[in-house]
Amino acid sequence: MTDQLTPQQRAEQTRSAKRKGTPTFSAVRFSDSEQASAADKKAAIDAVINRFGGTREAALIAAFELLEDSLKIN
Repeated sequence: MTDQLTPQQRAEQTRSAKRKGTPTFSAVRFSDSEQASAADKKAAIDAVINRFGGTREAALIAAFELLEDSLKIN
């Protein structure tokens, strides 16, 4: 039996095919907490990325490399 895609699924396949690169890390949705609001959390992360001076992708990779090194030490 052939899989039947809905029009929405076909449109998503078309959009996915047109995207450049391969998305490998999904967006994060911040939530409010007692310590900080969602906007404050996002602003803090954006400030660090801006100080880094590279792209968001490069900053994310560098952050995870540092985290990995930190976990190896502990």
